[in-house]
Amino acid sequence: LTIRMSPSRSILHRSLSFFLLLLLSSVHGENPYRFYTWNVTYGDIYPLGVKQQ
Repeated sequence: LTIRMSPSRSILHRSLSFFLLLLLSSVHGENPYRFYTWNVTYGDIYPLGVKQQ
């Protein structure tokens, strides 16, 4: 079973395949890890100005 494509469909298929490969090969992912610097302080915090019980 052979399927013949018209020349215009063949060119379209090849160009779409080329652009898809170009798109996939040009993707550069960033490092998936993020590092955060935490500044931890200890003490009483009164967001409403009144000490909580």
